[in-house]
Amino acid sequence: MLCQHCSESATVSIGTEAKGIPHGTVVTLQVYPEFPVDPTTVNLTTQVTLTGILELSTATATFTFPFGFSRGFVRASW
Repeated sequence: MLCQHCSESATVSIGTEAKGIPHGTVVTLQVYPEFPVDPTTVNLTTQVTLTGILELSTATATFTFPFGFSRGFVRASW
């Protein structure tokens, strides 16, 4: 998940798909802006819950990417 050319802050939907991860699992999306607006906030986080079956579960999060380059990671623990 990269936002390389965000010329302004933009709210987008981020779809997540998982295989072999149980439905009901909370997925954490972490975004690290290259130039944080607030130096104490270097990690922007949102969480969503997977729905579906073990073979295929999905979740959609709405997230506001900050201006500029950002790098994102998805993490799930169950």
